[in-house]
Amino acid sequence: MSGGFGAGNHELSSSSSDASSSQDDGTAEVGISAIKDYVNFIGLKNSEGDQLAKLLFTHHITSYKMFKSKNLDWKHLFDLGLTIGIIAKLYNNIGKFRRHLSKKRK
Repeated sequence: MSGGFGAGNHELSSSSSDASSSQDDGTAEVGISAIKDYVNFIGLKNSEGDQLAKLLFTHHITSYKMFKSKNLDWKHLFDLGLTIGIIAKLYNNIGKFRRHLSKKRK
């Protein structure tokens, strides 16, 4: 993905605006933190993960649950410059991430 998915050089910090609703354990349901957590979970960390999270958030994709939507198909993400491998990871790890969050909340 090295800069090739159209995100440019976006930096994320804890001071980024985040319209998230936090749970008791600190996990966010929506917002930049939530999408960044999901991106990190699928294996994209550091600047690559930050760039992807920023790109998704910029296009109002604020939760991993949005990848279940019938209105968001692979072509939309491909048109943003994401590779088919990244898109597959985003779609194929929804259930695993949900279970991961459930375990964290217990």
